[in-house]
Amino acid sequence: MSLGFCATSHLDAVLTKLESTIKSEAIQRKGSGLFSFGRDKSEPTSPKTKATVMLAYGFVSLYSPPDLIVSRIETDILRVINAHLASQEKKPEKDPLAKLNMVKTIDLIGKTLHPSHLKTEYYFTTRSSLMSKLLEWLKAESAAKIPSYDMLSSILPTCVTLVQLSPPLTDADICELAQVATSSVYSLPCGILDVDESEREATKLTSTGTTEDILKLGDELLFEILKTSTNSATLEKIYGYLEKWISNPEATQRFRALYTVSYL
Repeated sequence: MSLGFCATSHLDAVLTKLESTIKSEAIQRKGSGLFSFGRDKSEPTSPKTKATVMLAYGFVSLYSPPDLIVSRIETDILRVINAHLASQEKKPEKDPLAKLNMVKTIDLIGKTLHPSHLKTEYYFTTRSSLMSKLLEWLKAESAAKIPSYDMLSSILPTCVTLVQLSPPLTDADICELAQVATSSVYSLPCGILDVDESEREATKLTSTGTTEDILKLGDELLFEILKTSTNSATLEKIYGYLEKWISNPEATQRFRALYTVSYL
């Protein structure tokens, strides 16, 4: 956050420092060791450093002057964010805290690009790739042995943030969001969501909450989709995904789907 405050007056200097941090981390790891002479041992930035840098990019984007960040967001921030996400395709992120930082970063970037912040419309062309990554994490988290309240309660509001941006969602976007959101939250176990004790020590994830809290966030996401696409066709698409849950043999899941219908 402190780098975000610095960016209010020194945006380019802060962006240069963040990028050099990633590069210098790799340089320091290059060729270290007694028998490393003459060999390229360049390694990627350590996960903790990268997670911190990614989160810093989020705060920098939010606290930078709106008239300046518009010209920097694609070339200096999203370029790094997208490259980081692309690298995870080959080597998925295993550290829950690093993944949580990435979700927060995407949320901060989404808030940066909102018309209320920029005072103008911004056509967010790379939104779909960020949304796809969020939905991938949402599916993985809901299927985990012990779903993390921290992750679920961060991913769903971040999806809401992205839904509010331009351009309007496509039919394919709406279908994917509705399908993943409903299947992910309705399948959660009842009661308190927490993290495994060993994971709590390793990751410092401490928030706890109930499945009911997550269900409300899921309903808010579906409602936001309707707000941005206020027509009967959108409502019918969403209802189409709710219908199979309404007729589900499991009473708990039927109740959850019927509550969503009532909410919408």
